[in-house]
Amino acid sequence: MAGLKEGGGRPAGQRKAAAERPEGGRASTTHRRGRGAGGEKSTPCGATLALRRDRAGRSPARASTWAGAPAHRAQAPSLRLRRREKHTRTRAQARRPQAVQPHLRKCFDNLVKLKFVSDKGADISGMISGEGEEVPFYKPLKARGNVEKWLLDVEDWMCKTVHHICKEGLKAYPEQARRDWVREREAQTVSSIGMVMWCADAEAALMSDKNRVEQMKIFYQQNVTQLTELTELVRGKLTSIQRKSIVALVTQDVHNRDIVETMCIKQCQNLLDFSWQQQLRYYWGGESAEDDLVYKQVDAMGIYGYEYMGAGTRLVITPLTDRCWMTITGALHIKLGAAPAGERVGALHRDQPSLPGTPELQNRACHVGRRRGV
Repeated sequence: MAGLKEGGGRPAGQRKAAAERPEGGRASTTHRRGRGAGGEKSTPCGATLALRRDRAGRSPARASTWAGAPAHRAQAPSLRLRRREKHTRTRAQARRPQAVQPHLRKCFDNLVKLKFVSDKGADISGMISGEGEEVPFYKPLKARGNVEKWLLDVEDWMCKTVHHICKEGLKAYPEQARRDWVREREAQTVSSIGMVMWCADAEAALMSDKNRVEQMKIFYQQNVTQLTELTELVRGKLTSIQRKSIVALVTQDVHNRDIVETMCIKQCQNLLDFSWQQQLRYYWGGESAEDDLVYKQVDAMGIYGYEYMGAGTRLVITPLTDRCWMTITGALHIKLGAAPAGERVGALHRDQPSLPGTPELQNRACHVGRRRGV
């Protein structure tokens, strides 16, 4: 046939391409056609050759972007953009901070959008959750320089802002009616500071100079009254964010009411009673953290992680949830981690204390480094 010579009956063009291929090179296994009579390997298909030409002819700017991507990812562990194309696209638009918005879901738990002062500016004034809750930063942040650097500043600002709003919520709690307080505060503040105040009232009853069993019964009635007020509040006119915040608080308060009821039945009269010590408890300040939110459970103690959680929903808290909390806080206390899995236990990602982030023990645990400086 025309165009065929010795060497396996292949066209001269293919033999030439095979000869030019570097020693030890392999054709794609998808397109390998076996060996010819002359023992030569077949050449790659046209698509593979085109891909090689594209790599060889890549522009210097694009090539340098690809080459530097691993180093930049190492500088910003929070920027977990798994696909190199997305990371490259984000870095290529470094002068346009708004370009990072689609990727924030991969970097944070529920910070899905940043609020910029203007469409073309680089000043960030707040953060927005997946539910649409908007929380202003404690002070404006300027997105300057490489994206992997100012994203770390965003993380720092997020933690300091959550610390700030929790502290403000704690100050405002005694000065307002509870039904007004829960409507005006952020969902995360309502959940975390609500737990702080519940623990303070419970321990006041357990340390009372009067009959402590009777004081616990009075505290139980206080819990029932607060739940009734929240039920009436939910039936009224609320915004979507307020409703989600209050419904989550109702779930939390129902669990707290059941705890107090159990302690009344067991006639718990001491802070060291295991019926109280086994509970997940929240305090503002502690032995090693004078100006921080602290969680305690049995022997475990840690500082709240201040990761922004938004206004997510909560599943009902069951005895299994309590056991998971105890296991996780114990693991974190001895510098280990925890990763609950499954339909029910997976909800602990939302329903746990914020060792790394919320009054709901986030099981991505082990971002125990706290942010201070507010």
